[in-house]
Amino acid sequence: MLRYLSQSKKAAASWVHDNVTRYFSDNRAGGGVQIEYIPVGDGPFLLSYGQQYQPYVIGAATNIHTEGRNGERKVEKRGPT
Repeated sequence: MLRYLSQSKKAAASWVHDNVTRYFSDNRAGGGVQIEYIPVGDGPFLLSYGQQYQPYVIGAATNIHTEGRNGERKVEKRGPT
């Protein structure tokens, strides 16, 4: 999935819709969820995977960030502090 998300903005837009924006509520009084961050885990860097996913992490995160910012609700990208 990382490879596909890193290579396709359309795939990233679909991922953002399916996993983030569809859970927002247009009802300001309640319902829905408030999503502030989308964490990126260390799974792609596990030694058992070798380096097969590492080249795609930055591209996938960038595309998801870009597509998240294109919507009505903004998705913010942050690194570790």
